[in-house]
Amino acid sequence: MKFNTAILISILFLLLFSIESSYAKINQNQSYISGDTVTWKIGTRTFQSVISEDEVALFPLHPSRSNRTAIRAESQKLGRIIHEAGSLIITKSSTALRGTQHRERIRSIKNASFRRAAPVLYRNGRKAIGAIMVPTGEVVVHLAPFISAEVWAESFGVKISKKLFNNIILVDLNDAFDAIDFAKQIEDADGVIYAYPNIWEERTKRNDPLYPDQWHLENTGQQGGAVGEDVRIANVWNSYRGSGSIIAIVDDGLDEAHEDLTDNVLSGWGWNWTTNNSDPSPVMPDDGHGTACGGVAAARGFNLLGGRGAAPYAYLVGYNLLSNSTFDNEAEALSKNNSLIEIYSNSWGPSDDGLDLGLLTPVVEAALVDGITNGRNGKGSIFVFAGGNGQGEGDNSNYDGYANSRYTIAVSAVTNLGEQSYYSESGANIIVSAPSSGGADSGIVTTDVTGAEAGYSPGDGSPDPNYTITFGGTSSAAPLVSGIASLMLEANRDLTWRDVRDVMLTTARKNNPADPEWTQNGAGYWIHHGFGFGVINAESAVTTAHRWVSSGAEVSYSGYSSSPGLSIPDDDPAGVDDAIFLGGIPADFKIEYVEITFSASDHPYWGDLQITLTSPSGTISRLSELNPNGAGQQWDGWKFGSIRHFGESPNGVWSLNVADMSAPDEGTLESWSLTFYGTTSPGYEDTLPPTTPILTPKNGQSVSFPLLLDWSDCSDTGRGLSHYILEVDDDSSFASPIQFVTALSETQVSVGNGAWYWRVSAYDLADNYSVSTVDSFVVADAAPPEWISISALPSYFLNSNSQLVTVSIKISDNEGIDSIALDLSRFALSSSFAASQVDTESWTASFTVPSGLDSGIHLFKVSAVDFGANEIDTFANISIGAAVIPSATLNSNNLPEFVDGNYISLVPENISSTCAGILYQYRSLGDSEWRNIEASSNPEAGPPFSGIFWERPDTAVDGKYEFRVLGILASGAIDSYGILTLLTLDSELSTSTQFRDTVEGTITRIDAFEGDETSQIAGGILLSVPSSAISNTVWIEMIRYLSSFSPPLPSTLHQVGPAAEFNRIDGIDTFSSDVRIAIPIADTVISEEVGLYYYDGSNWRRVSNAWVSDSKVFAEVSHFTLFVPCTGALPAESTLVSVIIYPNPFIPNDGNSRNGLNFSVADPATGIIFENLTGQATIEIFDISGRLVARMQKSDNEGRYRWDARGIGGKEVSSGIYLAIISSGAERVVKKIMIIR
Repeated sequence: MKFNTAILISILFLLLFSIESSYAKINQNQSYISGDTVTWKIGTRTFQSVISEDEVALFPLHPSRSNRTAIRAESQKLGRIIHEAGSLIITKSSTALRGTQHRERIRSIKNASFRRAAPVLYRNGRKAIGAIMVPTGEVVVHLAPFISAEVWAESFGVKISKKLFNNIILVDLNDAFDAIDFAKQIEDADGVIYAYPNIWEERTKRNDPLYPDQWHLENTGQQGGAVGEDVRIANVWNSYRGSGSIIAIVDDGLDEAHEDLTDNVLSGWGWNWTTNNSDPSPVMPDDGHGTACGGVAAARGFNLLGGRGAAPYAYLVGYNLLSNSTFDNEAEALSKNNSLIEIYSNSWGPSDDGLDLGLLTPVVEAALVDGITNGRNGKGSIFVFAGGNGQGEGDNSNYDGYANSRYTIAVSAVTNLGEQSYYSESGANIIVSAPSSGGADSGIVTTDVTGAEAGYSPGDGSPDPNYTITFGGTSSAAPLVSGIASLMLEANRDLTWRDVRDVMLTTARKNNPADPEWTQNGAGYWIHHGFGFGVINAESAVTTAHRWVSSGAEVSYSGYSSSPGLSIPDDDPAGVDDAIFLGGIPADFKIEYVEITFSASDHPYWGDLQITLTSPSGTISRLSELNPNGAGQQWDGWKFGSIRHFGESPNGVWSLNVADMSAPDEGTLESWSLTFYGTTSPGYEDTLPPTTPILTPKNGQSVSFPLLLDWSDCSDTGRGLSHYILEVDDDSSFASPIQFVTALSETQVSVGNGAWYWRVSAYDLADNYSVSTVDSFVVADAAPPEWISISALPSYFLNSNSQLVTVSIKISDNEGIDSIALDLSRFALSSSFAASQVDTESWTASFTVPSGLDSGIHLFKVSAVDFGANEIDTFANISIGAAVIPSATLNSNNLPEFVDGNYISLVPENISSTCAGILYQYRSLGDSEWRNIEASSNPEAGPPFSGIFWERPDTAVDGKYEFRVLGILASGAIDSYGILTLLTLDSELSTSTQFRDTVEGTITRIDAFEGDETSQIAGGILLSVPSSAISNTVWIEMIRYLSSFSPPLPSTLHQVGPAAEFNRIDGIDTFSSDVRIAIPIADTVISEEVGLYYYDGSNWRRVSNAWVSDSKVFAEVSHFTLFVPCTGALPAESTLVSVIIYPNPFIPNDGNSRNGLNFSVADPATGIIFENLTGQATIEIFDISGRLVARMQKSDNEGRYRWDARGIGGKEVSSGIYLAIISSGAERVVKKIMIIR
């Protein structure tokens, strides 16, 4: 730190001279402009543009829409408008001028409507809108971190118009050409990392090149579609893009390396059931189905590549199942990683030829049940399935055991006109529909397997072989719904699997409303066998999801059955009827899903039967329709699913009609049964605000600091309370309030004295809010701020030749600091030079001391004002030398303003090379006489200088003291000024000698391997000791002992190796660099035997906490501390050796008895406990710098003391390592405590 500080000061001196040197060159002929060409660099890149000879860019003074007409009128006076943007207008003159003539024409434009004019540049001379570049008259400058931007700008005579970050500033030259020249002139100046002219460029809205063709996302009528016949998703992406959601594409593979998928793929998560590895890539060249589905769901968006998925930032996992789709593999694919994967997108199922009923096998159904029960940590996996493409073959989605399951979301397809696609199967199980192919020339544009010979590319007709333009079917509709489900979960992670389904269907859009199939069910929902509840509406679904209050627990009612044994007349549309009457189900139970189990096993052609269910509300579910292909299988306990009765009550008569629609076969209606799934507390959209906050204080109540504004806890009947927004203003209209966002019903604020108005808004998780009444309070606080520390750097310099001084200020205040100002009038500067705030307690100010000041100490006043208008003043100083350069500044790290103790280490820094000695002095503030500090090392000869230790004399009472260091030349002449530091001593503590020096280092076990109970060490131990850590005579050697007895036992102590192999550390002198000691150790050495020892003059003593840990971990690092007594040696034995301290480490307020509970007077098990104390014991706590922070005495006979982890004055001590010195009579032990807050 000392070395870095010295370097920093040197750099500042060099920088100042460099700035002056650079400033002297500022008017030289350096420019980026050569003729009509402008060339500049940004980093290593070079940019070139050509100045247009007949165009001018005008920056309106007030570029608002309301005065656009007036701006245009003024612009037309200067030329024809050829381009407009929000912040500028470009005009074209009838006359072309070159070089300085064009420059002067631009500079001559003076118009009250424009803040400035500028040249128009074209990148590489190419005249196109996208190549326009207009210099703004500003320069972007990145300064080195140690440079004061204000001082730098003042040195160059430029104005800072904006501060960005990391010491990057925008300087305004008020002229585009001057700005270009200035950037060139300073680009290589000292302290400038880079500089270049600020440029306005035309920006196009970022888009994916194939997105305009993706009509399913935004239908503008392309490909002859109906405008708006899409999923209404574009606006959703302003808030949600699927971030954090994970979609598994269960299909024939996923091209993880595809350019438009790879950023979203979770590589290593996938699986391939053919190759049995984590690479889900397609197995066969034409396996492009899964890659296309992945693109529909979550192709990366807004990246200028390809198209866009519905959830453009969602994660994708590829499960290549279909090349080896056995029952067990299907079950595994639908349950793999279901605690992490949220959505399983399935664009597959049984054959769509209508020949067979597609059975959902028990093992696959078990996987679905596990998913909805345990997936997503109990909220349930989302299983989306394509409804099927077999309409033309007489197939029905209810014949598909996967899409027909109540655990899945079955999706059908509509065209770009909103009509049912010719292939899309109908069914009572269809939840929603989604846009897909089927209209004229309206394939879905999505990703294809990379390369011209893979996937759909051969014969596809797509201009880019990495994308297909012919994807479609319900295979495309399903991943589109999966992507929208991802957006819904991003909006509300609490949605269950039933919530996702319910939100989708309740917010679906009624497409093709003229279709006569549409009907309303008994709960008022519009339903359609082909569309389900309509086309999924992403905007409405996501908005509702955000506000959705989850459904209550699922309830089921079953056992309602009938076995009529009725003959089904052949080829008779009237068929036979049977009924089941339900009663007694609670009136508040609402149906979500109905399962119908049906048997007519003696009918040889199952496809002949039309099966229709009618609810008590009159809602019809067509479960089966005439299917000429359906033969060779029978209705034997087939389970139909219907969502069409959603929201209805089950009580009443349910009727079933079965009709044989084709000759010549007959059969029997053997049996049927009903099972109802639903809830007594359906989910709903939360639109009610929380209760209204009631405020305290109120009615102009007078308050003081710390100011705590409190209000009543609010409750919310919907999704739950989210947060509060507290507003405070001195105007009851709240035109510009101070705002605080909090999750608590109280907030501490800092405002100034006077009358204030305030109000609180309570928000719930659905963004509903309530606002309290406006109330008021009056602040009257007279407590002024308190200084913590003030320092000026450098505090000394040889002469005042434009020296840059930085003042660092630390201050605290209950209300908060409003401003800090320096009175620099004695330096011919401002009498109210403003400091800048760094953080809550830190402020800084930099100024340049003018030339010609006399030698000596120069004081300047520093004033602080808090928000209550309370003010405090103090003085800081700088010292200007003559013939003798003072030796150093004092180390501020060791000198806080308030010292709770009697011992101070004075360590010099920034030592001058002319200094041969240092004299340390002190005096009580107000005394005229300086006293030399009594120490054998004062004055200290050097270099090097390591400082001295000051023990407070018995005659020195509490109060303020000044310390100074005086430089001594080789001639013996002593500096007459010195460097001052002011301290306050505030304690009534023991004057006995304390342990003050610490050695902190690291023991690293080079290599370890597991043993039975101990670990051996192979290779050795590395000991690291920081430089300047030891200032007393201490010998440190690494040794080991061979018995369990405590040292000193010379007969059992053995050195690890000869001293020459690892050196001996003599602590008389400090070290210029870190000491690193490598100790080779035989492989047979047990790790517990190795320790760190020091010699006290008669015995070797072990530092007990420097043992190498026996943990079985490779290259473990253990920290140790060696405590060195100032005088004498530790006693050979102590009756305090059995003292224990626990918990250690101590972590207040964590509620964990293993670590620590906050101190409570009523609870004897809290705080830091010292146990096994003997008789009268004194406990003193020191921080690692040797500062006494707490002192306690134990006078009873219980042998215990509890410490509340607070220091002198009652303030909580901060996190860190502390030394506890416990003494009783002449005995003393030292322990270490760690506190973590």
